[in-house]
Amino acid sequence: MKREWLSDIPQKKNMTQEQVAAQAFLNRSYYSLIETGKRNPSFNIAINIAKVLDFDPMRFFDEQVEFESDFSDDVTADIHTRLKETNTGDILYLYDKNIYYIENVITFIATGMERGSTCIIIDDTSNLTLIDRKLKETISTPKREKMILLLPIKKLSNGMSTIQKLLETSPSVRLWWGGKRKGPPRDITSRLYDKKNKASVLFLCSYNASAISAASYIQLMRIYRFLMTDHELIESPFYLSEDQHPEKPDYIEFRLDNVGQESRKKEGEG
Repeated sequence: MKREWLSDIPQKKNMTQEQVAAQAFLNRSYYSLIETGKRNPSFNIAINIAKVLDFDPMRFFDEQVEFESDFSDDVTADIHTRLKETNTGDILYLYDKNIYYIENVITFIATGMERGSTCIIIDDTSNLTLIDRKLKETISTPKREKMILLLPIKKLSNGMSTIQKLLETSPSVRLWWGGKRKGPPRDITSRLYDKKNKASVLFLCSYNASAISAASYIQLMRIYRFLMTDHELIESPFYLSEDQHPEKPDYIEFRLDNVGQESRKKEGEG
């Protein structure tokens, strides 16, 4: 769908496509695809365009949410039910569309809070910005501050002591890892699977489904008890019990690091 509003703003400012694209550090043809709605900008590109034209960059993402909102409720209904029933274990999330990814993070948090769980979301800054914005629309500030920790991956080391404290003192913790191409470090997995934890833990690790091979899907599904897509949450058909891989933190770290390397290699070839 063509973004008429995006073509109107430069006209009012007497700017050409070439000028907007150059100042936003884009080539003109790619900017044209964004303007005509054939491409959606990344968060950083949205910010660059918005700075040049002086508008809120979230307008791009509000538009996307509005366009797909008719599908969101149906898509997340099954996931909402399953997450409401599940409060321990580990979930492999292979996602396709970012719009559903964000909706599912919110569902993960909302159902956790219903069960009294503290929710830790570790993700990149652009996703956390979208997540925080949606949380502010539905959850009061006192509840957010008490029950939700949003932690950028780049600042993970600064938050490890807080994560450890929550695992030691909270009755129930949910942790969402949004590394996309790289699995959680052993600092995270060793803490999650430490039998000394007071908290019952539900751990979710997400991957972009298009970035990994079918063989890697199988490897990952052997590690995680549950498999989630944008549309459903089921028990993994290939799951190996803890008796079959007792050193789970090491196993997760090793396998996911391998998949991360594979993802980066594929992107380099593309």
